[in-house]
Amino acid sequence: WTLNDNPPGTVYEAQVSTDGFATLSAFGRTSSSSVSFQGLGSNTTCHLRVRAINHGGIRTGFDVAVPTSTRVLAPQQAAASGVGGSSVTANWQGGGNSPTTVYEARISTDAFASVNASSRTLNRSAVFAGLLGNKLYNFQVRAFGNDGGATPSTPLPSARTLLLPPGTAAQPITELRSNRAALSWTSGGNSPETFYTARVSTDAFSTVFAASVTVGLSAEFGAGGSGPALSANTTHYFQVRSENGLDASPFVALGSATITLANPPAGSGAASIYVTSAAIGWG
Repeated sequence: WTLNDNPPGTVYEAQVSTDGFATLSAFGRTSSSSVSFQGLGSNTTCHLRVRAINHGGIRTGFDVAVPTSTRVLAPQQAAASGVGGSSVTANWQGGGNSPTTVYEARISTDAFASVNASSRTLNRSAVFAGLLGNKLYNFQVRAFGNDGGATPSTPLPSARTLLLPPGTAAQPITELRSNRAALSWTSGGNSPETFYTARVSTDAFSTVFAASVTVGLSAEFGAGGSGPALSANTTHYFQVRSENGLDASPFVALGSATITLANPPAGSGAASIYVTSAAIGWG
């Protein structure tokens, strides 16, 4: 403030409040033209006012209260939580900012070359849903000050969503012959880099007849596919699971027990002709 022609030695009383002077947060007396207040909290709106006191102790009225805001501080890191197959909660610490501070959290799968989604909140966390399973996500957050400015973004710890089991396709067995079968399934919400292990058994998986690992959503077994030719007219069981090298989902059955087609007979044998009957054989 200015001294306004007051002589040296005049005492000034400065006050600060964070609730419009319903209460007093701090005050200071000085004979100079400024006073410093500490410990007000970051990104906090404060009202400041000052009055003069003469040598006889008589006080002037306060000048008009001036509103201002302390600077906003960048949020601090905290680990993600609530990690599921399709959702993650990003967390951070307020860094000492006031409860009215607005935070913007963002999520990305390419180190923020692009942004998948963002969320503005007064909380110290943000839930991101509708995510792909088995996918690494990056997070960052910034704080907005009462003056409209924003801090630089604080990088938060990344998190990988959980692996989801594959889904059953409308037609899980797309081809069935006497010696081969083709299978199909859906990603179940997993990311494109997810691996799948499909397998086939003739004894309900007491043993495994053949297996196939792929990043695709289909597999072929038997002639022209993985493993030896399937046995004709034999009950086969098929199932698939998702994997990422660290974890694997439970196996999901692809259709019910399926019987492969029978081979056609090998050909007719010699016929025996009688008066009222005939007999024929085949392989």
